[in-house]
Amino acid sequence: MYCKQWTSLDGVGALVITPTRELAYQIFECLRKVGRYHDFSAGLIIGGKDLKFERKRMDQCNIIICTPGRLLQHMDENPLFDCVNMQVLVLDEADRCLDMGFERTMNAIIANLPPKRQTLLFSATQTKSVKDLARLSLKDPSYISVHENSKHSTPDGLEQSYVVCELHDKVSIIWSFIKNHLKQKCIIFFSSCKQVKYVFEIFSKLRPGMSIMALYGTLHQMRRMSIYEDFCKKTSAVLFATDIAARGLDFPKVHWVVQADCPEDTDTYIHRVGRTARFHRGGESLLLLLPSEEIMAEKLQQRKIPINKIEINPNKFQNPVRKMEAFLARDPELKQSAQRAFVAYVKSIALMKDKTVFDVQALETDAFAKSLGLAIPPRIRFLQRMNAKTAQKPQTSQKMANKKYFATESDPEDEDNLEQINNSNNNISGINANDGDSEDDKPMKIPTEDTNLFHVSDDSDSDDGILKVKRRDHDIELPSQEELEKLDLKKKPKEKGSFQGSFG
Repeated sequence: MYCKQWTSLDGVGALVITPTRELAYQIFECLRKVGRYHDFSAGLIIGGKDLKFERKRMDQCNIIICTPGRLLQHMDENPLFDCVNMQVLVLDEADRCLDMGFERTMNAIIANLPPKRQTLLFSATQTKSVKDLARLSLKDPSYISVHENSKHSTPDGLEQSYVVCELHDKVSIIWSFIKNHLKQKCIIFFSSCKQVKYVFEIFSKLRPGMSIMALYGTLHQMRRMSIYEDFCKKTSAVLFATDIAARGLDFPKVHWVVQADCPEDTDTYIHRVGRTARFHRGGESLLLLLPSEEIMAEKLQQRKIPINKIEINPNKFQNPVRKMEAFLARDPELKQSAQRAFVAYVKSIALMKDKTVFDVQALETDAFAKSLGLAIPPRIRFLQRMNAKTAQKPQTSQKMANKKYFATESDPEDEDNLEQINNSNNNISGINANDGDSEDDKPMKIPTEDTNLFHVSDDSDSDDGILKVKRRDHDIELPSQEELEKLDLKKKPKEKGSFQGSFG
């Protein structure tokens, strides 16, 4: 823009889009330092800020740093927003901006941008998807990787470890970790906002002996920015956070990153641990895995991430559950917060895509509830509904099998479907297709007129067979033509008060 002698009258020249508000704020603060000797005007456009204040000044901004949702709102509603001369589009954490969560918003934004522009994508786990690059209308893109040919995907100064523990021991491990690292700066990641909120509230009451903070999405925006700035200034503190703090944020001198909940995938792991060991500094990370999630360690090693299994020193293990129970008994609001955190964790596991790692049925929910200080485990309604649906699935497949046998004409598609049904249900009651032979030895028999598919019984109380025919077919004598002519088939007169007329 400087080389093109861009002025304030030329409008928007550069657009920087990030997935989180904190990252947009960090980039804006950095831009203020870098651009202090230039005449360009810059604007921070993020959710949670004053929309009217932004709306009046949009035509004065040369560089806009924004989140996708708020930018699209200005594109749709603000007549002062004009990006017809835009030269550069920058996507920070591009793989996150282009994933399913932002897909519709980003497609709408890109449709409003000029096709002739320079596009820059930044991320530690850069997208190489042809589909994503095609959406951005990239022509002959150049891929630049810092560590593509390096031995590891994570910094060399980062020491990485994981611990296999039971679900009900997690809170005690986190408490013990904090008590043993009071002079260091740590970030502890959880999978949901409600977990972060509850752990922050209960640990504040337990008083670990150091400053603790919480950063999560449902906080007011000004509060989020204040917490971010405070944690940056601290030399020793603990920050409980969701994945909004996992990408791009540069917290100075973080000693430890602890992942209390298993990350969704290896990319999320790389971004989380990237908060420490930044720019030639060292750092350490700890990942807590359940026995059912230990396969994640193998996936990390396949991704060129060196991670070692360690054991917890039992002499340094402290259990705060008794104190937590006492606090919950005295404070109903805190108890409700614990219940919400419990349900939120179970729901987050159930919604994870990778079922080889995350198994909601393997969770010991009663023991987990007790570890949060809850005497009685809350009801998990969505899990009950899920289990009920699972129990009904075999019945549904049986109904489908019966439905296929009602086909009056058999065509090739029906025959294929019947064969698939037979492979899933070896012996359907009343249909003995294989009679003791294995599925591979004997093919499925297509029903014919002579095949007795259904057991027919005259006894109405009989439970045998799939279908019960209570009456056999009877010969029905139809009236002759002469008898029909004698019948009075005229319409009956309409009753009083009945609706007459028709709709137009």
